Amino acid sequence: MAEKTTEELMYDFWPEWSLIKLLGKGAYGAVYEAVRSDYTMESKSAIKVIRIPENDTEIDSLIADGMTLSDTKSYLNGIVMDFVNEIRLMESFKGVQNIVSVEDYQVVEHTEKPGYTIFIRMELLAPLNNWLGDRDMPEEEVIQLGLDISKALEICALKKVIHRDIKPENIFVNEFGDYKLGDFGIAKKLENLAGAMSQKGTYNYMAPEIDKGDEYNATVDIYSLGLVLYRFLNNRMLPFLTPETNASPNARVEALKRRLSGEPLPAPCNASENMAAIILKACAYDPARRYQSAKELNEDLKRVLNGTYGMEDKKESMPGNGDGAPVSPGLTGTFTGSFTGSFTGSFSENSPEFTVNRDNLVPAGNSDAADRIKRRLAEQNKEKTEKRNMMAEMGTENAGVRNKGRMIIIGSAAAVLCAVIYLLIRFL
Repeated sequence: MAEKTTEELMYDFWPEWSLIKLLGKGAYGAVYEAVRSDYTMESKSAIKVIRIPENDTEIDSLIADGMTLSDTKSYLNGIVMDFVNEIRLMESFKGVQNIVSVEDYQVVEHTEKPGYTIFIRMELLAPLNNWLGDRDMPEEEVIQLGLDISKALEICALKKVIHRDIKPENIFVNEFGDYKLGDFGIAKKLENLAGAMSQKGTYNYMAPEIDKGDEYNATVDIYSLGLVLYRFLNNRMLPFLTPETNASPNARVEALKRRLSGEPLPAPCNASENMAAIILKACAYDPARRYQSAKELNEDLKRVLNGTYGMEDKKESMPGNGDGAPVSPGLTGTFTGSFTGSFTGSFSENSPEFTVNRDNLVPAGNSDAADRIKRRLAEQNKEKTEKRNMMAEMGTENAGVRNKGRMIIIGSAAAVLCAVIYLLIRFL
């Protein structure tokens, strides 16, 4: 009796699903687009089908190596369990925005010969390379890619998981443009590790310490993500390759050796200065010099996106009043008061008393802003001078009024005195 086809096997447990299109094929299996129709509703998913072994030749090779039929079954069962562990790991990430969501799975044991077929139903996504086609990614999109995948790595860190195979082929995009990390086929939990770990991963994006067989930690994923960002900002070429050498197998091997040996990487040719600094830090040869967490990388990418990257360092380097608040060195003077709001102080130039807002202070070298402040101070001086002149004029007028009042009082008193004297003389 012949083995059932893939569609026949799937019909036994998912009769409502139909495979309609092959999306891609790789080691051990293929990915199909599948559809389910319920009355007027239609749902789509991706179904990954993994055959272990891939063909009968592999069974013959195992038997030729001295394995019995029972040994062969045990060996293949171990491989199946590795894949089941991947599936369960991805199921634990269900609902996480930037990690591919697994919806269901089934493992079917073959009846005629040793082997298994694994079905994994996942959300339908576009592979990054297919989604991009020949289009180049502008820096803003590359930053968003870095933000999304670093966010996925933050969740991996919470579960103590190292992915170990971050590359464009394992990144997917949904209909809303969100980037998602998938294929945890060689991921391994930190808590299960003892001593040096196995050498797995794709060499093109592999961290040097994995290649050397050294112990490593989650910074290997940061390194690989850094290389992915590097490639998209370097005309899709990895470090040490040029348009002339990119198609040469020997040149590619040499470039890989240079990177894994620790030769400093040149900046990606299409990256801004700030973005290049972030990528080169992520790809530092020494793990201690990299970002130590995906969260740190994510925060710096956000700063580049909103234009505040490096602002903290600039603030620290500016002269201040002792508590970190910057004071403009473009003007000379002494300031007193609190920098939490406005402050009062005096400048040596004409010693004007004034009140200004902290936001008006400018760093040295900003001549336009300094000129504006000087003009403002001159206007304040002019206003104060006009007020003083006005007060002086008002004082003069008030003095005249007071003098008139005094003359009237004196005149009235004199008239009364004369009347009294006249009456006294008349009657006496």
